[in-house]
Parts: sequence; structure tokens; C-alpha cells
Amino acid sequence: MFIESLLLNVPVPPVFLFERESNWYEVMDGQQRLNAIVEFYENRFPLSGLEKWTALHGRTYADCPPTIQRGLDRRRISAVVLMAESAHGSIGAQKDGGAVPHPLHKARLCFVRPKERLGLVAVEAR
Repeated sequence: MFIESLLLNVPVPPVFLFERESNWYEVMDGQQRLNAIVEFYENRFPLSGLEKWTALHGRTYADCPPTIQRGLDRRRISAVVLMAESAHGSIGAQKDGGAVPHPLHKARLCFVRPKERLGLVAVEAR
């Protein structure tokens, strides 16, 4: 379970975003993880299927003890952002012994706290 991984402070895979326009993002990979975070923070996703934190089964964010909430609020999830101008680049490959630039050379690596992700999802839903 993704939320339990955050509770345990286990590394989670990054989400991949494409910046279609300035500050306008499209989720390429990680939509389910983003939805889980949003729904949990909005108290619409009670925890279930927990293996280690079984005492939190059935709780929403608001039902969790303050120490658990603060721990979750401190967690960060990385995001790789592919810039719009990168989509026009070429795929990384070797050509005549020289490297051809890969479009991800203009990618940004971001670290976003779960609560800040609410704004990101709102932008993506426009």
C-alpha cells in the first residue's frame, strides 16, 4: 500500500510529469499514487490492507494521531518533470561515436511534500 510506504518512510518511485505549458502539468506516470495522496488528505480514503501499521486500519488522515500526521506531512515524493521544450529534442543514442542529446537532459528533478501535491493535481485537472 502506497500510504503505508510513506508512513514507514520507505523510498517510493518518483512521479513523471510533462510540463505542457508553464506551470501546466500532465501526469505521465504516477496518477494512482497522486490520487491516493489527495483522497487520503481529503479524508475520502480510509487506510486498508496495512501490513505493519494495522492499528491505523480504517482511519483517514483526520483520524490519525497528530504525530502520524506530522510524519506524513514531512515526507517527500520526487517528481521528474519533462519540460515542454524537451519534447522536440532527439532520443539519446550513439551516432558516429558521439552522444545525441536525450530529451530528458532538460528534465527537472523536484521534491514535493504530499500536501503541496494537492495544488499540482488541481492544476492537472483544469
